[in-house]
Amino acid sequence: MNLAKEMVKERLFLLPNDWAALKELGLKYLSRCCAVDTNDTLLIGHRPWIAPENYAISVFTPAKKVWVSKFKGRKIPKAYQDFLLISNGLFAFDLSLYGLPPSMQETPPRLGRSKLQCHDLLSANENWIREFEVSETSFHFGGRAYTEDENIGYFFSEESVIQAIRYNGKKVAEWITMSDFLADELSAAEQSAVSETPTEWWE
Repeated sequence: MNLAKEMVKERLFLLPNDWAALKELGLKYLSRCCAVDTNDTLLIGHRPWIAPENYAISVFTPAKKVWVSKFKGRKIPKAYQDFLLISNGLFAFDLSLYGLPPSMQETPPRLGRSKLQCHDLLSANENWIREFEVSETSFHFGGRAYTEDENIGYFFSEESVIQAIRYNGKKVAEWITMSDFLADELSAAEQSAVSETPTEWWE
């Protein structure tokens, strides 16, 4: 096993039991080529037919506690704070969980494009949330493709219930725990990628 694969595998095994679905998904695609980039992001499942440096799964290095505590938008729900301290955002097929881009923690903050970073949690709650008919108290933390021309958004309700919601405000699903949410939505994202992925990649 090459060094990058060993490093990725070791980091995945260190994930807490609450994130078992992410660990299992990452381990499943280790054989599809993996890497660790200069920011220590785990890149798993190379997909060169999409782009030369595209990977199915990107597990970002943990956020710093001070970044979480100084977040300027709505208060980050405790369950999502815990996730950010394990992986500062996540890409998994067409699913994105937002985080705190390191370049936005600089002075002055900037959205850097030179390195792979998570989608910005602050932008999500100041701007992207306006695309959805949701309560003003909802906390927007991610989304994935739902149909060919529509995405669903992920939100924490005021009661800290996790919800998947369409643009028109219709609730698609809800969960009590991040563990259950990850299990269901990582599986859904994986399944939605089947039609756009060469058959031999899955074998």
